Amino acid sequence: MVESGRATHASRALRRSALPVVAALVWASLTAAPAHAAADDDTLDPGESLQATQSLVSADGSQVAVVEKEGVLSLYAAGGDLRWTSGPGVPGSRLEVRDDGDVALVDETGKVGWHTGTTGADGARLVVEDDGDLVVLDDEDTVVWSAGTATPPTLLNAGSKLEPGAALASQDGRHTLVMSVEGDLQLLGPDARVRWSSGTDVPGASLVLLEDGNLVVRSEPGAILWSTATAGHDDTTLTLQDDGDLVLFDADGAKVWSTGTALGPTGLAATRSLAVGKRLDSPDGRLSLRVDADGLRLELDGNAVWAVIPAVPDEKLQLTLRKSGNLVLRGTDGAVYWSSETAGTKHAALELDAGGVVLRAPTGQELWRADVPPGLFDAATTVTDCADVTTPVPLAATVLTETGIRVHPCMVVAIDALLAAAHADGVDLGGWGWRSNEQQRALRARNCTPSGCRPMTATPGTSRHERGLAIDFTVDGRVVSAGSTGWAWLAQNAHAYGLKNLPGEPWHWSVDGW
Repeated sequence: MVESGRATHASRALRRSALPVVAALVWASLTAAPAHAAADDDTLDPGESLQATQSLVSADGSQVAVVEKEGVLSLYAAGGDLRWTSGPGVPGSRLEVRDDGDVALVDETGKVGWHTGTTGADGARLVVEDDGDLVVLDDEDTVVWSAGTATPPTLLNAGSKLEPGAALASQDGRHTLVMSVEGDLQLLGPDARVRWSSGTDVPGASLVLLEDGNLVVRSEPGAILWSTATAGHDDTTLTLQDDGDLVLFDADGAKVWSTGTALGPTGLAATRSLAVGKRLDSPDGRLSLRVDADGLRLELDGNAVWAVIPAVPDEKLQLTLRKSGNLVLRGTDGAVYWSSETAGTKHAALELDAGGVVLRAPTGQELWRADVPPGLFDAATTVTDCADVTTPVPLAATVLTETGIRVHPCMVVAIDALLAAAHADGVDLGGWGWRSNEQQRALRARNCTPSGCRPMTATPGTSRHERGLAIDFTVDGRVVSAGSTGWAWLAQNAHAYGLKNLPGEPWHWSVDGW
């Protein structure tokens, strides 16, 4: 049930927290109560509903589920981070807990746009849990549906264990340690791939941190199947760090064991360098750009897919992103072995993404890139008609225009022609196109509150950027604004190349105006 009056309680809880001021302001807007509410405000009971902008708040005030104006149900964590969303919706929809046990988003005509599929669950109610999950419970408190967003614990203390199927998570939620029911202890990266495992395979085994400091995988009868061999350390704690390393600390905070799976930074800023032994890692941990004495390598799952190899190993090798925007591999006495030949763009940044290593201008334009060869990543079937692209596509299914804008292949010819025509008319357009679902979620969380989005930001899964069918244009390195030369040229000519403008956003052009 929901009710006004929650804002006072939530505000007190917020003041007790250590959230930064900006995050606190966002969170305050999320936890502000709707006009009509009831006392049990973490639960929506049978027969009750939430209208647009109304919300449920977990008992501890850390989680908010809100029906947004766009007609989607979203779950936010402390600070306003988006944890889950129901997907595309119809503006003005309400959320209902129906008498038959189903929980549904229903538009003004009565049409169901999304539902939990829990018809038949007696006494079903929707609850926002303190652990970050959104669940439907029946009258026996059995979970009959879940958003699957519960946050596992982040620590394992001496004398504790992980039962089969249980997990630990890093504080940022990107890495997970799972004691599988098959008996293998597995460390999963951000893409849910196994990055490390104990190699055990006895069903029913558990992970136990013994009082003597030894971490073991133990069978049900008590046989030790794997261990860290760290007995003799009192009051140890097992922690899964945000960098992806699983670490066992002693009582003094000293590291006594780790999986050695820490990921490096994802990018390199201007004037920064990577020396021998250092590396960058992609967010999912599969790609690494590393500098060793024998060269510079881009590796996928530990296998080199691109490299610069000097004739003679050089312990002084260093990859530097110069202030000019040129990426240079230097060695002893400053000898240059390789460069990206991109001087002339200040404040460029190097980063690893899901498909390779890319050097970007501040506008987002790609200046240089080394991609994983086609076929190593699963690529979508090439589609030539943009009307057939109806869902988000992976990076591997996109291509670059001649000027470095990443788009779906169905529109690359038209965009190249548009940019060439604009240049011929003295208008230098640039911009950025495809955006990953992860990037769209982050953008949505940053720009949106229950009262709306500023600027307008599509629900993750529905953005034309995720399909590679939209471009946010720049002119002379600046975002296109109303009245600019870029806007005037696009308004007069873009339609000839199959692009339409989204009203209110002079920079945003797509195949259908969304």
